[in-house]
Amino acid sequence: MDWNPVAAAEAQSAFMAVLAGFVFVGLVYLLTEGRRRHAGETFMLFLASFVCLAAGSYIATIVSGEVTCRRAWSESSISSGMVAVGVVAMLSALAWLLPEQYGEKKVVRRFTFACVLLLAIVVVELLTTSARGYLLDVPGWQRSRVWVAWYFPVVVVVLVGAFAARHIRGGTDASQVASRQQRRAGVAAASVVVFALLNLAVIGPVGDRPADLWARPAAWVVAVSVFVPLGGAVVALGLLMWALPTGETWGTTAGQSTDADQDDRDQLASGGVPIKDGDDIRSFVVPAAVVRPRVQQPSTATPATEPADKGPEEVV
Repeated sequence: MDWNPVAAAEAQSAFMAVLAGFVFVGLVYLLTEGRRRHAGETFMLFLASFVCLAAGSYIATIVSGEVTCRRAWSESSISSGMVAVGVVAMLSALAWLLPEQYGEKKVVRRFTFACVLLLAIVVVELLTTSARGYLLDVPGWQRSRVWVAWYFPVVVVVLVGAFAARHIRGGTDASQVASRQQRRAGVAAASVVVFALLNLAVIGPVGDRPADLWARPAAWVVAVSVFVPLGGAVVALGLLMWALPTGETWGTTAGQSTDADQDDRDQLASGGVPIKDGDDIRSFVVPAAVVRPRVQQPSTATPATEPADKGPEEVV
């Protein structure tokens, strides 16, 4: 065996834990942000990514304590699929975070989508290489490496097709577009969570087998260790590509103001800042006198003097 998954497990666990920490910070930001400019798509994808990365980090921690190499490699194959899907889900969520002034620009939008798609293709290639290396060291499964090699080109076609299929329209109304894209993001996030739970479910029976049975692993153990992460990854990654936003995402929100926008407009108007319809209020600076509470100053006017007492001759 020319690869020791036990030696690499500690670093892999730390890597996934750091990524999960970044995603958790993003979740806290979304939940506490007062501007309310982000819809639920980003939250669902971030949450799914956090579950997947945290579960993968846990499995990598288990691998770091193994003493049987083939059992460790089986568990490592499962965790590698989770980090692959979790990272792509995290980057997909970042694509939904693009504000209007960036999302409406084709260059920025296409660059972001290209990064997500290329990263998905790269992780598929890495998963293929990992599975082929695992089968090379399992007795009786060397010929299966040829079939696993076809996994990469087939999945690339699936990812590109799913990426193009997101332009299929079911309605052109703004509310229909928003509802359709939110459903897609929800389905993609759910597939990531199901993928993570499925891998956690199979890690039990795989890791529970005693060390003397790993000299020649059972066929079902090898099949689960290879095809569960590979098969689940293609479904989750394909749905993530299908759920990416389109140009309609920012086109449907252009010109629509949120409650936070209206509050800012009221503050700016009270501060004497002229605002026209269609102006981006984020480009204005709210005067300090507007956002700070005004303190009632005591009146400095001189009180009116009482008229002098009238003399007796003026009394009627």
